[in-house]
Amino acid sequence: MTETLLQAAAILAVLLFIAGAAGIVRPSQGIKRFRYVAGAGLFFTVYWILLIGSGKIDAFNITGGQYNWTGKILAVLLALLVMALHRPAGQGGGYGLRFSMAPGSVKPAAAVTGVYVLGGLLSMALFFSPTAFSAEALVFQATVPGIEEEIVFRGVLLALLNGAYGGRKNMNFLGAQFGWGLILVSVMFGLCHSLNIDMGRGIQFNPMVFGMTGFGGFVFGWLRERTGSVWPGVICHNLSNTLNNLLLMIM
Repeated sequence: MTETLLQAAAILAVLLFIAGAAGIVRPSQGIKRFRYVAGAGLFFTVYWILLIGSGKIDAFNITGGQYNWTGKILAVLLALLVMALHRPAGQGGGYGLRFSMAPGSVKPAAAVTGVYVLGGLLSMALFFSPTAFSAEALVFQATVPGIEEEIVFRGVLLALLNGAYGGRKNMNFLGAQFGWGLILVSVMFGLCHSLNIDMGRGIQFNPMVFGMTGFGGFVFGWLRERTGSVWPGVICHNLSNTLNNLLLMIM
């Protein structure tokens, strides 16, 4: 539990540093915006404890497999609870649970998804080693990660951090308007996959994994902002994960 809390604290420290540099948490911006950042930090801490903590308790391994199904399910339930209890104010765009997509966003979203999936397959072939076949891995990657991580990161956290910046989205990339909220969420997403704190081995950080997952987080966030929905990101996320794992299994 100590290592889990330290990891969460380290990720939040980076969040606060970037947020401060972006002018989100300066006193002149008002207490309301800081509350959004604090809310995001509290949500992330509880989320991280549920996700990582449950994965270390054998009694929570309801499937008996090697993947943390229970932690992912608990994380989704937590996110849905927050969505039910709190509605983001301003022009942040809500939580993105709607199934409809913004007009004119289907084709660009499909194109970006195709390029991202093909790029992921190429990187797997060039930089990663083959793995043994696992039916559980394929079922897990085809379902849970995209749903959980998109609802948590591009749903709750993006809405809160967009709210911290007053809902302003003064950046544009390939037709998607976004703000510092997406940058912060992408960095957090990369750190969650690349930073590990072990009491015996100290701090471990993998820059390559950070770059790949942080970029992936930005792509999924771009899909969220361009379409107004988290579901295109869920599809892209799960499709990429599944095909990447399948490729490594048949290499």
